[in-house]
Amino acid sequence: MYKAAYKQAIALRKATKAPNTVIFRELSEAKEVREKWEELSGSGGTPKAVLGRAAGDKVYQAAQAELCSLKTICNSQWDALDLAGLVDKVFGLALDNSTPYRIRQLCEIERELELLGAQRLVDEIRSKHPPAEQWKALFQHVWIKSTLDSAAIYRSYRMRCEVMH
Repeated sequence: MYKAAYKQAIALRKATKAPNTVIFRELSEAKEVREKWEELSGSGGTPKAVLGRAAGDKVYQAAQAELCSLKTICNSQWDALDLAGLVDKVFGLALDNSTPYRIRQLCEIERELELLGAQRLVDEIRSKHPPAEQWKALFQHVWIKSTLDSAAIYRSYRMRCEVMH
């Protein structure tokens, strides 16, 4: 019986031989782990290999990538949330019918401002976060400044033309 158990232990070690004391220690540790598993599982069952784990890992990686994108889009930190908190956030986003349209409109406005040469203003608003009440004054300031800059450029152009003729 001892030899059969010893052969079985060697087979579990993937045919790697070891001194009897090492094998005994490993089997004792394995027995403790199994007993602890049975105690924690509540059902008395033993661990089983999960079929399709690779597919589950792919789904998990895809979900992590999507959450990373959402954190970037929503400009928020969700790392401290548990699964229930994440579910609440995602369902809240899914139920929001107005924000996607507002974001699309905001993107159109930003694109138009960029075409009009006001990208620096948009960048300043993003970096300094002034209250929305100040935006009108900022736009007026930028408009006046650009008008004066254009006038100065036009004046220097006219002066060069007059000197040349």
